[in-house]
Amino acid sequence: NGRVVDDINLDSTGFSFETLPTTMKGQDFYDIQTVHTKYFPEVVEHVKALTGATAVMPFDHSVRNATLMRNGTGIGGYVGFAHNDNTYWSGPNRARQLLKSNGCVDEVLKHRFAIMNVWRRWDGGNDMPLGVCSGDSLLPDDSDLVGTDLVYRNRTGEIYYAVHKPEHTFFYFPNMTKDEAL
Repeated sequence: NGRVVDDINLDSTGFSFETLPTTMKGQDFYDIQTVHTKYFPEVVEHVKALTGATAVMPFDHSVRNATLMRNGTGIGGYVGFAHNDNTYWSGPNRARQLLKSNGCVDEVLKHRFAIMNVWRRWDGGNDMPLGVCSGDSLLPDDSDLVGTDLVYRNRTGEIYYAVHKPEHTFFYFPNMTKDEAL
């Protein structure tokens, strides 16, 4: 239970658990226009404050709902395996794809950048809580993380699958509210 651990932060574990109030209501997260105009600006300000970033560019918005997934809505279900959404190859590659149209990609890639997820739930439940592996318990080589292709209709990305090891430390945060975020 990560709620009872004091030293969880980006520097020590690679993630943080924060109070992050939102003006969004639960159903707002299903409306892409509301997400872009209302939620993304909230996340931009939070990530800047948390990291000291000078610029933040939100992209991709995933909603997970097993019930709606079964109803054929195009909404995805929960991911049932340990993974990292980006690899040493796919992170910079995704940055190139996203920034190619505004002409700053070469300059951005000269500097330190990060691809971060902001994850929350708004139902207050505990069904399928997100488990997060502490970065300080992972080895940054191919023995803990294995790259694999992630094929989309319009592009191919790459993610890491995590290899189970007993020394990995996982956390979850029960009873998350819509005003809390990982």
